[in-house]
Amino acid sequence: MSTLVLLAVLATATASATLAITQLDFDSLDVVGADARDFQLTLAADDISPLVLAFSSDQNIKALSLRPMFAARGIKPIPELDIRWLIPWYQGGGPTRSIKHTVREGEVARDLVYELLVKDAQFVKNDLLTKRSALRLSGGEYIDVEAMLPVKGHRYIDAKKYPIIDADQLSATRLEADAKVIAWMNIHVPADTAGGNYTKKIGVYVDDALIPQQVITLNIKVLPLALEDSEIEHSIFYRGQLTQQPFFSAISSDLKTSRQLKYELQNMLSHGVSSPTIYQDVKVRSLFSRHMALREASGIDNEKLYYAGPSHKIVVTQKAKAELLGTIKKISDIAQTKVYMFAIDEATGERVSEQHATWALIRDSGASIFVTGKKGRSAKLGADIDLHVSAYDPDEDEAAGYHRHNSRVFVYAAPQGGVEDGTAYRFNYGFRLWQANYDGAMTYAYQAAMGSNVWNDFDSGEYRDHVFAYPTIDGLVDTRQWESYREAVDDLRYLATLNEMLSANNIRSNEALYREAVSWLRHARKSTHLIPAQARQNIIALLERMIAAGWRYE
Repeated sequence: MSTLVLLAVLATATASATLAITQLDFDSLDVVGADARDFQLTLAADDISPLVLAFSSDQNIKALSLRPMFAARGIKPIPELDIRWLIPWYQGGGPTRSIKHTVREGEVARDLVYELLVKDAQFVKNDLLTKRSALRLSGGEYIDVEAMLPVKGHRYIDAKKYPIIDADQLSATRLEADAKVIAWMNIHVPADTAGGNYTKKIGVYVDDALIPQQVITLNIKVLPLALEDSEIEHSIFYRGQLTQQPFFSAISSDLKTSRQLKYELQNMLSHGVSSPTIYQDVKVRSLFSRHMALREASGIDNEKLYYAGPSHKIVVTQKAKAELLGTIKKISDIAQTKVYMFAIDEATGERVSEQHATWALIRDSGASIFVTGKKGRSAKLGADIDLHVSAYDPDEDEAAGYHRHNSRVFVYAAPQGGVEDGTAYRFNYGFRLWQANYDGAMTYAYQAAMGSNVWNDFDSGEYRDHVFAYPTIDGLVDTRQWESYREAVDDLRYLATLNEMLSANNIRSNEALYREAVSWLRHARKSTHLIPAQARQNIIALLERMIAAGWRYE
């Protein structure tokens, strides 16, 4: 274990406190062996990479704070730093692969798990006796998560009654003796950052006094290239919809103000999700048009539109057929893009065969079909659909089965959104998609409340809330698993960048290096023991050597 021991004289006491800092793996939160004062990072432009540090002390510290020591900023872009506290709260199952409630001795489990990334270190107050959590509202008061009641007759809470909001600036945090606090630092290298070496320094303060000569230093080497887009598509089931209700004010996984919707679309895009589904009902043309405009303004890729809004799933009568074709035409007229219509969710048996005629009608109109369900159905479905979103871990045979019918295959439920552990997301939504030859991902869901309050994990039955980022009155509270999802996408972007470098430089540029890179790719694709973080570093090392050898990159 690599531990930096810092000695600080507390301003409020004559005795000194021993402050220990350890680096954690951001996917698993396991301790990793790296120096905790001086860090070396190599990143490409247009990358965001986390650094996670745990702080502990042998004495109580009233106010521990981290403050970037800003150097003079020039005209050119430089790496940026965003620091948040990773805080725990009570959830209904803990970090398991399942999004179902964990039941122990006949009762739903209440596990204290690290999930929320916030600037306000006091955002949550946990009661260790009752195993309940309370959120701090905008006025400073706390409200028990399970005491927030929904608006009568609706499945959301009133944002005016429960103004959930994070702080604008990073707060100090209290550190109890022999406990720990975790700081999550996202290092962002803007796309137009020039290649070169950069340094960021973070001062560690105790009770507003700088710890003498103790500074966390980030030495960042930026490669003279920007990351390519992933060759594998990332969508997600997104339930957010605009509403016609006047003066609407809610915190909900489904109903949004324009401001909330745009913020969430931008958040998805910044985490690598470029083509989320759309649930907005096209029958209300004005709202659908505004939703599409917000997608475009947020930078969402509308080249393919996955429509999961209301529509006829099975049509028999001429009237129903006409209504379905009319729905498709309305979507196409507004979106001006390729439309995918959602089939009955996770249908099996007769419910599948009953849809075949409807699917044919949709495809004859020029639209496409996407279907969700278990693996192993390509022989029966492949020729009749355009995209199968297959449950559970990616599988080479599953991809091959649909590709034989010129259909695409995505993954979901590997796991679903909301599991408080980044490890599975990092692998299954990143390198594993490439290994299994999948075309993309579309898990459920960005936000999906199983009860009436998306912040309450205990107001539903079998399933817990599916959440990657929690909605507030004016933004979001991100989660550690959502950051790992972004890293999965970035793994694929580094992979795409390596492939682009190889395609832009023929074997004669440096035959030995070229063959080494191709050999590594071949081995990594077949490896059953691939570790994403190590694979990322291998790619970066290859890119560095290619750049040093004078390989071209455009």
